[in-house]
Amino acid sequence: IRVLVETGESEARRILDKHIDELHILGKGLLEYETLSGDEVRHLLDGGQIDRGDDDEDAGSDRARSSVPSSGAAGKKDRPGGGFEPEPEPQPQS
Repeated sequence: IRVLVETGESEARRILDKHIDELHILGKGLLEYETLSGDEVRHLLDGGQIDRGDDDEDAGSDRARSSVPSSGAAGKKDRPGGGFEPEPEPQPQS
């Protein structure tokens, strides 16, 4: 059993190391939208950007949509790291 588990872990690590760039792309997409459809995942991995627009704007769209609101990071894409870096908490006023 130990050999099976260690072999499986080794193979999983090899696959993750091989596809680390794709893993980071999907991670950033999930940080921004929390959920992604299969089409959105494929689009991201093909080098595209996700633009869901305004919720009212796409109400008639047949594209798969998430019911989870955006994190608001979309407006911060001009910042280094795509707007995904943590921001300091406000300090209490003395």
